[in-house]
Amino acid sequence: MVFCGIDIGSTNAKGILLDQKGDILSRISIPNPSPTKKVFWYDYFAFIMNHFSLQDISNHNSIYCSITSQGGSFVLVDDRFQPVSPMYLWTEAHPGQPYADTYMKEHNQDEFYRLTGWQVRGWLPIFKLKGIDKGSFRKVALVPDFIYAQMTGKLMTDITNAQMTGFCNFENKCWSSPLMLWAGVDAARLPEICDATQTVFPNVRTAWGSLNLVTSSHDQYAAMNAVGLESDKDIMLASGTAWVINSRRSRPVYDMETNKLHPGRDVATKYYGNISVIGRLGEGFHDFLCRLGVNYTQLAAMEDEMLSMVLPDKAFGASEYDTQPSKPVAIKGYMKWMAEVVRNDLDRYGFIDGLEHIVLTGGAAISRVLPQVLADVCGIGVKAIVFPELTAYGAAKHAAQAAGVKFEKQLEDIAKTRKFLPATRRAI
Repeated sequence: MVFCGIDIGSTNAKGILLDQKGDILSRISIPNPSPTKKVFWYDYFAFIMNHFSLQDISNHNSIYCSITSQGGSFVLVDDRFQPVSPMYLWTEAHPGQPYADTYMKEHNQDEFYRLTGWQVRGWLPIFKLKGIDKGSFRKVALVPDFIYAQMTGKLMTDITNAQMTGFCNFENKCWSSPLMLWAGVDAARLPEICDATQTVFPNVRTAWGSLNLVTSSHDQYAAMNAVGLESDKDIMLASGTAWVINSRRSRPVYDMETNKLHPGRDVATKYYGNISVIGRLGEGFHDFLCRLGVNYTQLAAMEDEMLSMVLPDKAFGASEYDTQPSKPVAIKGYMKWMAEVVRNDLDRYGFIDGLEHIVLTGGAAISRVLPQVLADVCGIGVKAIVFPELTAYGAAKHAAQAAGVKFEKQLEDIAKTRKFLPATRRAI
């Protein structure tokens, strides 16, 4: 058996091919095309599968494949599942914002949040679809659904992607009739929802052999699956332009004051997933370095000096950098401020209680300093994982789980992993 995990992201597409032990047979990353109206999702899936075919995957008895993707992006299709619209990307809110504003005037926002796990925002498909002529299309396809439909002629989505539409009653794992009625979209236009990791389309004949297509997933949930988060024990801090706290919980967690904590069903487990976007900390750090005139090569060269420094008593905001005695001191002070933002969110949501690890992924995990600052400020051990194909790996794990296979090799065996212990353990 071999297991394909493919991540169709916002900026690039990644794939990973694993054998039955969990060893990497092949991996690939390709940038998404520059702004285009062409729906490229299946073409990129085919490109990655062609790359994997160089490993003679068709010679294997069983090929299992799962796709993870950017949640909230969709395309309108006809009866043959061919596009009749450009891509509607989650990064674009303006087409739906007028209808989101109308909804907020007519309905209770807290009820929408309780039902769907999301704020009323224009990027959600429900609000974009409200303003679209219903006679112009037959069905709505999310990213993995569109790809699978090209091979099977059938439309099916998973619960984690369904949750990103604004139509889904996530507690009951179904489309919401009142929300469909409001948007003028009936259930026949939406994909069937699968709420468990399983082979949804077995033995599909393709150019790459007979594929077993496994339940898809939203990329944040695939990342949780990749690192094997334990419910109520670990959290994953995904660092990039925006920093995101992900956790698995035995119950959904809400933040009724800000609606910024997003609970939902986890397709890989019986638990709930919770997604909290802290803010654009990565972008802020990049801008801060630019103001200092420090590039990332220079930053790496400063790390030995920064590691030997005592953690500043005070966190330095971006406006205070010019009062500091040196650039390394200013940078470490700014890192402390970033870590305090994370700690405050963990305290706010009660995630710090009983927390055993912070699993750090993304760009910040590359640093030798920032994970240690995070551990010291939060008083919790940090496990930093550097693995560019992390979400694709999570999809490959979904594929293996559907086949009943548990890898002998763990993520730590194939990815660069470092552990950081806090100077003082947080009292809990």
